[in-house]
Amino acid sequence: MTHQPYMYSLVDLWRSIAVLLVVVAHTLLWWGNPIIFGVIEPSLLGSTGVAIFFVLTSYVLMMSLERLRKKSEHLYIDFILRRFFRIYPLSLMVVLFYYLTQIPSYFEKGLYFLYPDISFSGFIQNLLLIQNFTVTENILGPLWSLPYEFQMYFFLPILFYYIKDSDTKWKMIFLFFILLLLFFVLKTKIDSVNKLLPYIQIPDYAKWGLCFIPGVVAYYVQKEYDGKIIPFQYFWIIIAIILFARMFNYHFFVQVLSAVLVGFTLVLMSDNYSLWLKKVTEIISQYSYGIYLTHMLAIYLGFELFGATSLGWTVFLGSLVVLPVLCYHLIEKPCIDWGKKYCSLKFSKKEYTV
Repeated sequence: MTHQPYMYSLVDLWRSIAVLLVVVAHTLLWWGNPIIFGVIEPSLLGSTGVAIFFVLTSYVLMMSLERLRKKSEHLYIDFILRRFFRIYPLSLMVVLFYYLTQIPSYFEKGLYFLYPDISFSGFIQNLLLIQNFTVTENILGPLWSLPYEFQMYFFLPILFYYIKDSDTKWKMIFLFFILLLLFFVLKTKIDSVNKLLPYIQIPDYAKWGLCFIPGVVAYYVQKEYDGKIIPFQYFWIIIAIILFARMFNYHFFVQVLSAVLVGFTLVLMSDNYSLWLKKVTEIISQYSYGIYLTHMLAIYLGFELFGATSLGWTVFLGSLVVLPVLCYHLIEKPCIDWGKKYCSLKFSKKEYTV
C-alpha cells in the first residue's frame, strides 16, 4: 500500500508534543514540581510523552517492516540491525559522557537533581540498555524507556508476521486484551517477585506493551479504512483531554487511554493544518531523540549553573537547540546512514542491490 503524507505530518506533530512534554515535565521538577490548585501535577506529563513515543514507534516501524519485506532477504536481522544503528550510538555516547563527568542527571524523589550512585557494572548495564532487567539505577533519568523500546524491536517483526494476513482487526483486539489481562493478573505478582530478587528483576512488559499496541492497530486499520472523518480542529480537544486527565490522575490506565487516543487520530484525523506548523514539527521531530537524551544536560547547564536568571534561561534554551543538532549531525545521522548502507549491501535481494 502507498502511505499518504498525512501520516507523517501527524506523526511529526505527535512526536514534537511528546518530546516537549518530557522537557516541560523535567524542567518543572527542577523548579520544585509545582502543584497547581493543589491537585494538578504537570510533571506527570513526562510519562505521557513516553507513552506517545511508544505508539509512534510501533506505528512507524510497521511501515518500515512493510518496506523492508519487499527488498530484504533476512527481514528480522535486517530490521534489528537498522534499529541498533538508530538507537545505540547516541545512547552509548550519552551514557559514557555522564559516567565520565558525573554531573546531575536525574531527580531523586522528583525533587533533588543528582548524579546516581552507579557502579562499573551498572555503567555497563546502562551502556547495553539492559538496566530494566537489573536493580541498577538509570545513569540518566530519561534512559529508563530505551531498554523497553529496543527490546520491543525484537517483538515487532513477530507481530508483523502474525497479523499481516487476514483478520487483522480481530487479531489485534485479541492481543490487546491479552496484554490487558496479563497486566491485571501479573502486575501484583511481578512486583512481589521483584522484591525477592536481589540482583535481577522482571521488566513490566505487559504494562508498557499496552502503549505499543495502539500504534500497530492504527497502522493496520488505516490500510483497510481511508476515511478522514475528524477535522483537525478536534486535535486540540484530544490534547486537552490527555493532558488534564494525566495531571489529575497518576493511574497507568489514563496513560493507556492516551495511547489509544493517539492511535485513533493517526487513523481518522485530517492533517488540514498550517504549513508552518508542519515545518516546525518536522524539524522538532527530526531532532527529537537528541532532545530526549540531552535536555537534562540543558537543564543543568542553564538552571543548575546560572539559576532562574535571564542568563540561565538563555543557556537552557540555547543548549536545548544546539546539543540535539550537534548530536544528530555528528552521531545519529552518520550512524543511521552507515547502518542503512551495511544492511542494504548485506541483506537486500539481488534486484535491490546497487
